[in-house]
Amino acid sequence: MKKFTLLLSFLFVISCSKDPITYTLITSSFPADAGSISPSTSEYEPGQTVNIIAFPNSEHNFDSWSGALGLSNNTSVIMNSDKLVVANFIKKEYKLTLNYEGKGTVSKEIIKYGSATDYTIGSVIELTAIPNDKWLFVEWKGDVTGTENPTQIIIDKSKSVTAVFVKS
Repeated sequence: MKKFTLLLSFLFVISCSKDPITYTLITSSFPADAGSISPSTSEYEPGQTVNIIAFPNSEHNFDSWSGALGLSNNTSVIMNSDKLVVANFIKKEYKLTLNYEGKGTVSKEIIKYGSATDYTIGSVIELTAIPNDKWLFVEWKGDVTGTENPTQIIIDKSKSVTAVFVKS
């Protein structure tokens, strides 16, 4: 009977042991559609080191991780608690350089999001050639060609445009 009681006690202790501890790594990107992170949300054993990589989409660059994880798109965390890791992305920016042949200026009007001389990808800029007195606008050269005035340019890389003016 003692052996039976001892066996039952042993089985009781084994059956009462706790489930193994795991920690959850939750990953996300900001803005949500700007890129992806590998690995995605998952569970890990305590003390496990997890390498995390942020992959920006074609219109964004990796900027930083929320928290103190550094500025490289490749980082790691030690799973000693549940973790939330957010990759922060920013829109790519490109320069628009305006040149002039002859006497005149070009006004810029942002039709769709952008800023001073650096514009984010997808910005639409309307350019209007404004000749000085006794000068005529003739054409656009460079990344915009033709004689349409005003004209629009879509920023998808750094671009350079020349407005050509001639004496009237």
